[in-house]
Amino acid sequence: MTTPPQEALPTPSPADLDGAAVVTVQDFVLSILLWTGVLVALAGLVVAGGWWLVRRHRSTQDA
Repeated sequence: MTTPPQEALPTPSPADLDGAAVVTVQDFVLSILLWTGVLVALAGLVVAGGWWLVRRHRSTQDA
């Protein structure tokens, strides 16, 4: 039993893609806010990790 070959996927015409490449101001602002949030979260992790390392280093010096 053989399966029929799959049909080729239809390619969209350029007329269908008119609005696809348009970046709205809202998309841009949301992207900036997302990346700002990611950078703030990473900076928070770096600060927390540094604080933890300093605290650990000081506790080993005191002992």
